[in-house]
Amino acid sequence: MKKLIMSAVCATAMVAVAENAKPAKTLAEHRAAMIAAAGGLVTIPDREPGVCFANGQAAVPVDVISACAKEIKDLFRVKVTVEDEKYSSIEVLAKIKPISKHGAIVAISEMPAMPAIVVAPDANWAVINISALQKDNPNAEKLALRVKKEMWRAFAQVMGSGWSVTPGCVLKPATTNRELDMVPGHTIGPDSVARIFAKIKHLNMPQGGTCTYRQAVEDGWAPAPTNDVQKAIWEKVHAMPTEPIKIKPEEKKIEK
Repeated sequence: MKKLIMSAVCATAMVAVAENAKPAKTLAEHRAAMIAAAGGLVTIPDREPGVCFANGQAAVPVDVISACAKEIKDLFRVKVTVEDEKYSSIEVLAKIKPISKHGAIVAISEMPAMPAIVVAPDANWAVINISALQKDNPNAEKLALRVKKEMWRAFAQVMGSGWSVTPGCVLKPATTNRELDMVPGHTIGPDSVARIFAKIKHLNMPQGGTCTYRQAVEDGWAPAPTNDVQKAIWEKVHAMPTEPIKIKPEEKKIEK
């Protein structure tokens, strides 16, 4: 009888312990708690030098250019802009310093005497020639797709990645518009990504993404705090020393 009573007591105690016990935090929960304690995540702003698509043509809507530029920006997390800049000749681009306001420039222009794409990787610029892409009078949809392919090809080549062996990659030889149309891919393959990241690092292009609010405050670009945790971090990082720095006077030599 005593054994039965003791067994019942032990079982009751074990159930109570099990009900009150809290499960251990998962790795994801620990990470979330650390991020919350650091003020949460904030978006790192775009910074130069980046990549500029200089749009100097009117045959293709700027929305097509901007959509492709955004794809590149989202993949590589660098500043990618589309600006209304017209380059009418190779000579003008050749005068640009290797590292100018932009880390690299891809001019989308009309240069009747030039090939569809010209790349100067060491000078960090390339040209997409709309005039060559229009020679066979494609419809608007086909021309837009050609331009998108050439934007990826020009960007990849100027950023250090040439032809690719990856099936479906847009980086295939295309000596004619017909060959360009037959390239099945609309973007680059994974074997080209690492080479492009290597040149991004070489050109010191700052990358975006996210970081903690604490890191942003310490780096000096954080936005104003929006909650008590961020406010505490802001005030702690920006706090001036409360005590004056004591400078020990030099000991005077005693002359005998």
